[in-house]
Amino acid sequence: MYVTAGPKLRAHIESFPEGSPERQAWDFAYGEMKSRIFEGIEYGYDADYRPAASVKSAKPAGKKAEVPAPEKTEILPVQINTPPPKPVIGTVEMALADNAPGAGRKGKAGKSQGTEEYGTFSVITDEGTGYHKDHNEDGYVLGRNWGLVLDGMGGMGSGDKASEIAGKKFAEEMSAHGDLLRATLAAGRAINESPYHSGGTTSVAHQIVKRADGTYVAKLVVTGDAAAILFRRDANGKYVYDPKLRTEEQSQAALLRKAGRITNTLQARASDIANVVTGGLGLGREAKPDTYEYEIRKGDYLLSFSDGIGDNVSGEELARILNNSRSAGEVQDKISDLVHWKMEKLAKARAVAKGRSQEGVMVDSFVDSEDRFHWRVELNDMPGYTIDEKGHVYDSAGKMVDHYKSDNLTIHVYSHDVLEPPAGRASEVTVTMPVVDIADQKTLILQLPKVEPRWTSNGEWVLPKGFRSTTIGSDRSKGAQILMPDPLVSRQHAEIFESEGELWIRDKGSLNGTFVDGKRLSGEEAHVLDSGTLVSFGGRSYQFDVVGDQAKLTPVLAVSPGQGTVNFGGITLLEGDPGVYFIRNEGKGPVQVDGASLEANGQAYRIRDRESVKLGQQNFIFRIQ
Repeated sequence: MYVTAGPKLRAHIESFPEGSPERQAWDFAYGEMKSRIFEGIEYGYDADYRPAASVKSAKPAGKKAEVPAPEKTEILPVQINTPPPKPVIGTVEMALADNAPGAGRKGKAGKSQGTEEYGTFSVITDEGTGYHKDHNEDGYVLGRNWGLVLDGMGGMGSGDKASEIAGKKFAEEMSAHGDLLRATLAAGRAINESPYHSGGTTSVAHQIVKRADGTYVAKLVVTGDAAAILFRRDANGKYVYDPKLRTEEQSQAALLRKAGRITNTLQARASDIANVVTGGLGLGREAKPDTYEYEIRKGDYLLSFSDGIGDNVSGEELARILNNSRSAGEVQDKISDLVHWKMEKLAKARAVAKGRSQEGVMVDSFVDSEDRFHWRVELNDMPGYTIDEKGHVYDSAGKMVDHYKSDNLTIHVYSHDVLEPPAGRASEVTVTMPVVDIADQKTLILQLPKVEPRWTSNGEWVLPKGFRSTTIGSDRSKGAQILMPDPLVSRQHAEIFESEGELWIRDKGSLNGTFVDGKRLSGEEAHVLDSGTLVSFGGRSYQFDVVGDQAKLTPVLAVSPGQGTVNFGGITLLEGDPGVYFIRNEGKGPVQVDGASLEANGQAYRIRDRESVKLGQQNFIFRIQ
């Protein structure tokens, strides 16, 4: 970035008008870099950014420009008296595989059942959308009561190797002594002692520790611009973003924020120096991590992430997602979906600017004195908003309202829903798990079994145990797994998901709505599903039932009092007295009611609410709405 460009930095600063906010911010950053950060010498330039004769060459530029750490600043969280570290023995899971050509490193893991030691969690890493690299330098490592998120940097293919080396060394150290800070420092030294010492990685590690009084503390160690945020409900039961419960980045943008030159997180995310980090692991120097400890309580969420998340999503957006989610897995899915959506919009805008797409219009463009092309695009599916070449998003009044960035992304969501110890037993617990020899262990990516709903020949949809969530809709290409090809059913109509041991349903913004026992769901409202619940999508209705360890949706023959005679697939439903119905077999095929055959003799027989009906091989439930 600019810190490696020497004389070009001053020219860049002088391109802004005198007294402008951009000029003031860059003047401040320039002074910081000259006087107390690194004085140019380490990067091949003297204090005035002239080539330094004593230095043969500057360090190679990578994804991020790494500069030495600033003076130590105040750490916001208070220190909490915690037990001394001890070895954490157990299975270690990693997403640190080598990138394949055209296929970046990926990984996804999670647990929906906590222990007395550690709650539930969900984590994902992938290469992002629209990024100029087709590989992923991010990664994660998971232990029994800890997690590590890594974001490689350094370029020349060494960023992903640096994160791999750091992750494996960190796991080895945690199994040996369990000290988060010592493990982080050792991970940095392992990079410096490797053939990939020109690379580096930022990192955020967390560990959940149970204290003698039965309370818990979250220990954090951070380098670079990786970050973590603790979310806690307020007096109204809502999650609210509190900057005091967010770790401080080791970056130039953080320095500007401390000096009052940047006044909010959007400015920091959108700053030209957002990715100029002042700390990290590797790059030939000893790491200087920041450490934090927070008391963590039942219901709290701890989010750890790389800058691919932090530069795209605000704390307020994260709080909104938490308030509309019921599990760590759901939170992680929504965050990664939102970030991918923003990256896709930026990629679309770039394609329009380059004349490769008609999905928007260019509203402004020019070439500056340094021959750089600037543009602003309005996408067809974002009317009233424009995106520029830096990913800044503006509303119709020209106010910047968001910032999109293409990058690798990793997000770890931890929910502190630990199990209570059984009555009559001390809360202290010792867990013995198989020992993993990290030195011999190959890189692992946890592959969760793919469990999806299935359609049966009798017309029912079966939801196997462990399916987690599924989308109901009319278009499989849009992610619908329970397919309903009906003009009244939206492409993504509704979702059934598992949370806290129960199954829930919610609408996904469908045109014609999702109904539960006749009541339409509104907004993000979710409704628990019990056996016998009637759910309707467009013109289709189903009865939800739990049978053994799986659930099913059975099509419904629905009638309403006063509706009169209904003909359906070889049967006739007739209403006698209000709410009293009869069924007649019209002789077009075998008919059974609650397992008993119904003869085609012209006679109508009484049928009651919730009785089963079988027409040929197709199962139905008779329901009076």
